[in-house]
Amino acid sequence: MLPFLGPSTVRDALGLYPESKTNLKSLPKDIWVDVGLYGLSLLGDRVELLSTDAAVASAFDPYGFVRSAYLQHREYEVRDGDVPETPVDEEPVEDDDAEPSGPVGN
Repeated sequence: MLPFLGPSTVRDALGLYPESKTNLKSLPKDIWVDVGLYGLSLLGDRVELLSTDAAVASAFDPYGFVRSAYLQHREYEVRDGDVPETPVDEEPVEDDDAEPSGPVGN
């Protein structure tokens, strides 16, 4: 996580500077216009994330939760929404003919 910027990967972090220079908000204008646009942008981002506060607060490990959610969203974006489904952890089916996998003790 980057302070004030949120979760990111190394690749995303390296792209922040070029992205900021190609953003229309970076065109030369009055400093107060820049500050106002940046403030409105931050406010809009915060409003969009208000609905996720309860989920993060109820997580056992908020950092791990945010990291996992970010990486899943990043994979979704990279694959254009075509993310292969991973099977949900199911309880293993016991085979009566199978040999015990752990050590046998007294």
